[in-house]
Amino acid sequence: MKKILLFLLFGSILSVGIAQNCKPDFTGFYYYKISDDNSAVLRFFENGEVIATTSSNKYDEVETYFTLERKDLMLHGKYKWKKCKSSFKVKGDTGEQHYNVEKKGENMVVTITDKGSGKTVTQTYSFYNLTK
Repeated sequence: MKKILLFLLFGSILSVGIAQNCKPDFTGFYYYKISDDNSAVLRFFENGEVIATTSSNKYDEVETYFTLERKDLMLHGKYKWKKCKSSFKVKGDTGEQHYNVEKKGENMVVTITDKGSGKTVTQTYSFYNLTK
């Protein structure tokens, strides 16, 4: 009986730890296919910065320009991750957007509100690993 209780206690502690450790993957980016030629792209960095843009490039080419060094050419901001969620804003020359993000497995459910138009959209972003 004690072994069963210990096993259940250990299992519940382990599952809580895993559930709370669902931060974004830094080895790639998250994308939502807008059309055959264009995607919305979101990339998180370990230092707490995030960049967002749209791209017509092939995904394996995105890494060459989707970097912190070029963040001023895109919407960018700071994020903080709490459990499996984050809320942040990104700004740039083209405007400002507010993001609410929830990580679900390898995907992210992303709700974006554009400050200029007030329009809100919710999309599921997939992950693209750049280290393949």
